[in-house]
Amino acid sequence: MVRKASGKCKVFLLTAILSLTFHSFPAWAGQWIQDEIGDWYYEVENEETGDGLAREGGVQDTRETVVLTGWNRIDGRWYYLDSQTGVWIPRPSLTSEAASHLLDNKLKDLGLYQDEEEELEFKVDYEDGSQLILSVGYEEKPGQFHRLNSYGIDRKKGTAEPVIGKEIISLW
Repeated sequence: MVRKASGKCKVFLLTAILSLTFHSFPAWAGQWIQDEIGDWYYEVENEETGDGLAREGGVQDTRETVVLTGWNRIDGRWYYLDSQTGVWIPRPSLTSEAASHLLDNKLKDLGLYQDEEEELEFKVDYEDGSQLILSVGYEEKPGQFHRLNSYGIDRKKGTAEPVIGKEIISLW
């Protein structure tokens, strides 16, 4: 969605391509916005518009902001923002992608596997209607995946149980 901020007037347009094209915006300043009913959105400045438009009586702010949709990494954490409205969904359905992102968040919170030289990767080893098995590791070179641990994900409970270790992790 594109939100044009000019006084109290806000215009929303769909930008589905944006959610498929961009997953993080390290160069753009963004902010969380809460609406009147309590829903949260994340907006970033649309780089195609200018910072302001000169008017006779001063400068009128005509910047446009874009409401992000889909999975986005914001300040190092993954968030799912509804693909049509951009509303933050704190408890999304546990698809393999959702489970990977939410597990990544929780492993960071717990300080697990944060000293690896390579970026962590999450691979689906098994999936059915009630569970997933995700391997956490890194790829040293193409075709050489080093598994650090595997987690059984319960889709109904929203939990991840490690193969190595005893602590069950709540993904929500």
